[in-house]
Amino acid sequence: MSFETHLDDLDITRTADASTAATEVIAAVHEEGLKKYPALGEFVDPVLADAYLDGILDDDDLDELVAQFASELDLGQHGVEDFIKNNIDTRADERDDSTTAQFRRLPLDEWIQEHLISLVQERDKGSSGTVSHLWEFEAPEDYRETFTVNTGDSNHNNHSNFIDLIANQSLDAGAQIAGMNYKNDGVWKEEFLRPFMSRNATVEHYVSERREAVEELWSKLSVRLEKGVDTDPEQAVQVSKVYEKPEDDAHLYVYTQLLKSVGDAHDVTYRAMQEELKALSVIDGAASEHISVGEGTKRFWKLPRAFIEAATFDDGVRAVGGDPE
Repeated sequence: MSFETHLDDLDITRTADASTAATEVIAAVHEEGLKKYPALGEFVDPVLADAYLDGILDDDDLDELVAQFASELDLGQHGVEDFIKNNIDTRADERDDSTTAQFRRLPLDEWIQEHLISLVQERDKGSSGTVSHLWEFEAPEDYRETFTVNTGDSNHNNHSNFIDLIANQSLDAGAQIAGMNYKNDGVWKEEFLRPFMSRNATVEHYVSERREAVEELWSKLSVRLEKGVDTDPEQAVQVSKVYEKPEDDAHLYVYTQLLKSVGDAHDVTYRAMQEELKALSVIDGAASEHISVGEGTKRFWKLPRAFIEAATFDDGVRAVGGDPE
């Protein structure tokens, strides 16, 4: 078995790996008669050098490895130290200086500050109140310039979750992060994350599917009202889908088939539309009512006439005491 076969399996991804890998190099020298410095050079550049340059190993770790090699290979300690440092310098020169500076291994807070391009907090204007945080970072890969991580409402509060989400979008970026500078997630959140997000996040509001559905419903009802609605519930079921009770001039009754067609177009359920209208104060609770049609009954939604008669959807919400924002 050649030394190159050993080298193929050597890897240092954490500090403890270094001594194990060094032991394998020493064993290869003793058991296979490999020349000491050539074998040592194969290990130092690139495996040991990259681990040092990436921040996995520090100077104290190098000192321990120097002592281990000097002792077990019967080499002068100063000679081994100079050899290793010279090989690390050579490896550093070989690596792209700009890439090394830009994507070196860092604690999460420092990595975020170096690589964040933008942070957007998206808020749903509708009743769901959904909040998402979209972090756009510089990408280490050659095939793209940026990548985006969605941490939802609060997944960034746990630093391990945050690192996992980054790694899910970019394995290379995840490999560049080494823990954090804070003793626990509570301190991380209060001392770094919250003030950093306050300074850097841009808030954007968006309209959810359920909000779009009730806005479209309002639009259709507004048009139907202009064209004229039916005072006969059976005629309403067949034609306009909107019924006007002669004894109730404060409400209009909407046949559920119209609601279903609007909801289906937005992949929104009756309940979701009901919750949205309730959140907007258009209705107080359950909106449906069964009305006699022919020999049976049909289900209609009871909606305030003032909501439908308004010039705009927002005006309609305000007309019934709600807040469209």
